[in-house]
Amino acid sequence: MFDKNCFLIYFYLNLVSTKQKNMKKFTLSIAAIIMIILGVSKTAEAQKISFGLNFGGAFPMGAFGAAPVNDINHGNFIGTAGGGFSFGLHGRYHVNDNIAVGLNVGYSIFAAQSFPNQSSSVVGAFAVLPMMAAFDYYFMTDEIKPYAGLELGIISTSVVYTDGSQTISASGSGVAFAPVVGCRFDLTEHFGLMANIKYMYGMNEHKFDLTTAANNANFDVGIPSTGYLGVNVGVNFTFGRN
Repeated sequence: MFDKNCFLIYFYLNLVSTKQKNMKKFTLSIAAIIMIILGVSKTAEAQKISFGLNFGGAFPMGAFGAAPVNDINHGNFIGTAGGGFSFGLHGRYHVNDNIAVGLNVGYSIFAAQSFPNQSSSVVGAFAVLPMMAAFDYYFMTDEIKPYAGLELGIISTSVVYTDGSQTISASGSGVAFAPVVGCRFDLTEHFGLMANIKYMYGMNEHKFDLTTAANNANFDVGIPSTGYLGVNVGVNFTFGRN
């Protein structure tokens, strides 16, 4: 019997060994944010840049959060996600007091919903990695700054199920977009808090392939297009002059 308390450890180890490409993308994206921050701060002192980090809850929507399907005989075996959590990094170049553009990199983990008649020893989890270009419009320029924005980029979703002896895994990548509304609270000239609500949608469905499942030692599982609502809070650091 597989010890569920060990699953997160197993999942991370498996994710690192089988999804190294995703982690490389994540690392490169973080480096890109840092390069943007350092480059702009040195060459455009008259402008403002900001960066920060955030975390929060992630709630699957649509097909991504629907009931899973276990009907292999008719070519349907689709995993879906339960509740999760996320964290992310963001960098912005402030074109003026109302407009900012930049880059967001996030990472979310969701518990997998149980399949009908699934053994209690089977556990699963989804990992989601979005890398997005971002546009923000601030409606006010005082210490409290409500804003709306839009993100566009790519998203990668992977899932792993295991019962301790057999592993089922799959992944899918595609274009993603995310409308967002939020607010920044500047406590000082260089430091503040932020909160937002974001709807992320990725066109990265991985369809279950019965032929692949039959010939693959790790089997196969379908993944719906990734959709979830993120509720986030975080901190923000601002540099440069007005």
